[in-house]
Amino acid sequence: MNEEIIDSHIHPPLADGTISTWFPGRASVVSGEDFVAHLKQAGVKRACGACIGPMPGDSFAPIAEANRSALTFRDRFGDFYIPAVQLDLRLGQESCGELDHYYHNEGVRWIGELVLYQAGGEDDYTSKGAFEVYALAQQLGMPVNFHCNKLHLIPQMCEGFDRLNFVLAHPKSDKAQFLQRLELVRKYPNLYMDLSGSGLQRYGLLRHAIDTAGEHKFLFGSDFPICGAAGFVADVRSEQLTPRQQELVFAGNFKRLTGLR
Repeated sequence: MNEEIIDSHIHPPLADGTISTWFPGRASVVSGEDFVAHLKQAGVKRACGACIGPMPGDSFAPIAEANRSALTFRDRFGDFYIPAVQLDLRLGQESCGELDHYYHNEGVRWIGELVLYQAGGEDDYTSKGAFEVYALAQQLGMPVNFHCNKLHLIPQMCEGFDRLNFVLAHPKSDKAQFLQRLELVRKYPNLYMDLSGSGLQRYGLLRHAIDTAGEHKFLFGSDFPICGAAGFVADVRSEQLTPRQQELVFAGNFKRLTGLR
């Protein structure tokens, strides 16, 4: 099939030899070329996502270095990779400076996946620093892709910044967790979900999600290299979607949110 597939949730390596998989040493993906080849073999035409590095909380330097790695990856692989910017919401001033630079000087139009769970907690999604970042992102029109298990924080984010598009990562395999997330996506016009990580393998999940919240609310993603991409492509194709719905999930919704042509 020749449909356009944009993977909205990947994590490029900080450098060759640093690719993070669950089973290091067992995977054949060790270089940037291997990384891109895996996605292309799965049918992915373009891919977007931020590099993930250490988040010490007292220095923005590791975040800045991860973002420079993303630009290096873009320079190596051209149009295939759509760079995203990583931020630390505990460091609001530094994050806003980084965001402003990457928007105006590098043409970046996507934030995250933000991964505050790696820093020991998720309460900072509603911190003063986070609100500074959201205010700027809303002004710039940049979607925020974020990993959050504390769902009670999400209404404050969506209601406080109702012109900012948030993209919640991962449906989750547990049915109750998925339905809680889906209800939030249905309720808030500015909340979307990417299909990466666990959950999409539950047959009928995507069909139910679209029937509940709308075909415009879901974005294809894999979370590669944590998860392989080919299975996610097959899972979308196996659902009972119309050609229009499949096109929106695979590429159209991402392109609309980012203005990508």
